[in-house]
Amino acid sequence: MATSDQEAIQDHFSRIREWLNAHRDLSYPEIFSPLYNDEDRIRLTIAILGEHSLLGGGTPTEKSAYALGKDLNLSQIHGSSADHLLRHRKRAKHDIVIQLCTLAIMCAPVDSQELAIAYGRRAEALLQVKLYEDCLKDVERAVKLEYPPSLMTKLLLIKTRALASLFEVDSIIVEKAIEETKALAKEMSGNKRGPITYVLNQIISGKVKRSNHVVKWNDEGSLPDFPPGHVDNAELPGASAAIAIRYSGKYGRHVVATRDIDVGEVLAVQMPYAAVLELDRRNTNCWYCLKQTWSGIPCDECVTVLFCSEECKERAWSEFHDIECNILGFIITEKMDITAIMSARLLIKGWREAGSWERLKENMEAIESNSDLRTKGFTSNILDSKKYTSIITLSACTEKRSMEDLFRLSVGATTLVYTLATMTTIFGEKLAGDRDVLLSHPWVVFAGSILLKHTQIHSVNSQMACEWDPKAGSSWTRAMVLIPLYGLINHSCDPSVNYTSHGRYMALHTIRPIKKGEQIFDHRGVSFASVPYAQRQLQRRQLFFFMCDCLPCQQNWPEFNDLPSYSEMDLPKSVVETLDTIMCSHNVFNIMQSRSTLDNSSVTPLSLVVLIENLKELYKYVQQPCREIEEVVRTLEHIWLQTGSRCQSLDS
Repeated sequence: MATSDQEAIQDHFSRIREWLNAHRDLSYPEIFSPLYNDEDRIRLTIAILGEHSLLGGGTPTEKSAYALGKDLNLSQIHGSSADHLLRHRKRAKHDIVIQLCTLAIMCAPVDSQELAIAYGRRAEALLQVKLYEDCLKDVERAVKLEYPPSLMTKLLLIKTRALASLFEVDSIIVEKAIEETKALAKEMSGNKRGPITYVLNQIISGKVKRSNHVVKWNDEGSLPDFPPGHVDNAELPGASAAIAIRYSGKYGRHVVATRDIDVGEVLAVQMPYAAVLELDRRNTNCWYCLKQTWSGIPCDECVTVLFCSEECKERAWSEFHDIECNILGFIITEKMDITAIMSARLLIKGWREAGSWERLKENMEAIESNSDLRTKGFTSNILDSKKYTSIITLSACTEKRSMEDLFRLSVGATTLVYTLATMTTIFGEKLAGDRDVLLSHPWVVFAGSILLKHTQIHSVNSQMACEWDPKAGSSWTRAMVLIPLYGLINHSCDPSVNYTSHGRYMALHTIRPIKKGEQIFDHRGVSFASVPYAQRQLQRRQLFFFMCDCLPCQQNWPEFNDLPSYSEMDLPKSVVETLDTIMCSHNVFNIMQSRSTLDNSSVTPLSLVVLIENLKELYKYVQQPCREIEEVVRTLEHIWLQTGSRCQSLDS
């Protein structure tokens, strides 16, 4: 696309932002009242933006300015930076080197010699950090492409060194690699052949010993199992029969206990309907399965995302990325948040699952006609997290939003449907972006209304899939996920459950005893011991559109430092002594953890067993609010976090 075209598109979206900022006090039309529907809102928003010349016009060009296509020069820049660090072999720079190598791969034109060179460069970097299997994958990829013959001997030497580190020197696979490298080395001049022959002789003589490769953290290695004798939930696949969905006028659909549940039980292990990786992790993690990867492969069309394998790449393409690929550049360039990606992906998946726009609309009408509010979203009598119905029926809180909020969300959804219409073929062909074309198309307004609903659903139902970073000693958000069952769990500032992320899975554990018939609660970002009452209520109202009436809010429980200790309670001496013993053990445990290097073996199943048993004992004698209960709960959540997904550094 010409520079003038790109500037015109950028100016178009800049004018929308400027207009919105200039009309903060606009008296919004009544149609943005919750009394009206999302199609009315999108239709009016298109008209308003068109009236103010904030919609583009004309026929879209063949190549979008936002496509962020392959760029040979950019690939070479990243590659040169990686080469510089590789030559100097600076310590504690392995993560940066491999990221630069990966960026060079992502930017390199498909099937080009530059792509082959980039794979060879990363193979060398992976050899240095002892990721031998990943190294061999990149060698194979480089060989399949147009790898320069002048560099082939060095590439085969990298392969031989990696194989010799994995297998015995007299194994057939290593012997074959040595012979292939020798044969090519013979064609080299003496001064170039010498170093290669020397390394080969070192390998043959056994002076290069087999080396331990880097052990990758398995995100799913500690994925919890349901307890022995567990009965599967007939309505909730992947959940314990100890929970069920109920409906009430006050709480809507919610989750309750069908029996007494003890501390530490696993209530569910679920995969999301949709999971969107945080954008700052898209060069290090798989865009489909979220797994951290050092030998990832790029999308063939864009330079935006990475995949850990051909399988994930193909699945993503067939499920959503073939459409999404065309607009990710726009979302990133315009600094839109992850909500836009989630909303668009839900639309693509829902449309694809239905098979057509007509069928999707029929499905939506059938859902709305379901009078059983408890089972709304069920498919074949189950809440199936693989079905779009389970997502689109989650609460959007539309009736609780302000007209200004609905208008601004409508502008975002309109911008997104405009982008899909003009940059992709989701409506059969790329459309002109003027108001009349969009309003007259049979499905653009409908699709925009679904995007608007997705935006609202995401804002109040998504969970953060977190990962532990041992190097930093803290956790980060790896992805935002939508899991239908978890979206039905209401908030309390004293939650009864805790989530742990394990790659694509998210497990649900109990952190306090739950009585039969009692509602299951999680917490949406804040707990009573961490955030003052007034601040909690403000956040609940602004982000989730409700005033919390949980027990901590009703009784205004104090924050952690002001919580009462069991030692201050009127308890028998024998009970205090028992609790003293428990907390002494807990303090020793915390000291040991603080001295730990937090490597792959620092957290053992025994750690969790001890913490859970300590918490059970505490709950036998005291209840919240109690400083010691909160302390043990925090430690338990901290340890659970370390057993799940991790951000692994090669610079340790």
